[in-house]
Amino acid sequence: MITRETLQRYEQAGVVAAARALQLHTNTIHRLARLLGVQFKSHNTAEEQARRAKLRAELAPKVRGLARKQLSQREMCTTLGISRQVLRRTAKDFHIDINSRSR
Repeated sequence: MITRETLQRYEQAGVVAAARALQLHTNTIHRLARLLGVQFKSHNTAEEQARRAKLRAELAPKVRGLARKQLSQREMCTTLGISRQVLRRTAKDFHIDINSRSR
């Protein structure tokens, strides 16, 4: 039987970690957490979204400079130490052309 205390052990680790450890589906973990009043750490909170947006805003001038030098996406990511997903999201949000193939 899953108790509130059992779920609370995984609050900081998240739903996926709890599901793996308890060998249950994430939907089951969500439902139990709601019933037992347990709040898991989320990567999609307003605070987390704001933090990521701020980081992308700080990256934008660097991405723009590298795009002007016509570096490939891979080279930009390596230089900045970020993933291509972060690079593409930053470029989209700040209207930066990083499509090196169109040059």
